[in-house]
Amino acid sequence: DPPPAITWWQDSILLDDDYIITPLRIARNEYVINVLQREQLWSTLTCQATNTNFSTPASSSITLDLNLKPLHVRITTRRRPLSAGRRVVLTCRSRGSRPPARMTWWKDGKKIFSASAITTSENISISELPFTPEIDDHGKILRCRADNPDIINSALEDGWKLDVIYLPKLTLTLLKSDDSVKEGDNVGFECNVKANPMVSEISWRFNGKRFVSNPNKGIIINNHTLELELVKRDTAGRYRCEATNVEGQGISEEVILRIN
Repeated sequence: DPPPAITWWQDSILLDDDYIITPLRIARNEYVINVLQREQLWSTLTCQATNTNFSTPASSSITLDLNLKPLHVRITTRRRPLSAGRRVVLTCRSRGSRPPARMTWWKDGKKIFSASAITTSENISISELPFTPEIDDHGKILRCRADNPDIINSALEDGWKLDVIYLPKLTLTLLKSDDSVKEGDNVGFECNVKANPMVSEISWRFNGKRFVSNPNKGIIINNHTLELELVKRDTAGRYRCEATNVEGQGISEEVILRIN
């Protein structure tokens, strides 16, 4: 008595001095923060009541504790070609979330459940994913996602388009039915190659020995294909193709040519 003036302060800064006196002679000041900012974490707001210069002001304070969205997420493992079948550990780092971000990994839209998460500080999270790439993973997108479950639409992602390298996979096909080959026929083989990186050259073997092109003898090699003209009985035997890339050498299964 008399009714006090009610003001809001942050440290020594006056935030709001607009107060009302209710019919019951209660002083009231409602301070509205329209948009909370991350910088307001742990800020202390003080409501102060004073009515005369002869009394000590009464006050009450509140400290703001905020949930925060992640600010950044990044796969920190160096982007490089990965070898099929060779295990690696991939690392993803997120900062800015409070509480620490929930970290998840996704491949081709499907969640991977083998990852582990480490919190190194209050707002930094690190996730490690043991990963063994397969041939079919080549070209797929691997994503690391960080989000705060307490905040809607807080997820951030970083993606990595996988470059998976692997040994050449070779399939050798006889272009004519085996049962119908007879002396004097022309016979063709086709070597189908699946490799990353691609091979520059395909080599051929006949009965275990290197087989080279010799048009004068009816042996025509055009990289992926082998043509044998006017086959003879000594042309019968075991054929295969080979190819090499940076991962090593790939060899096809043997195809046996039988000649009637």
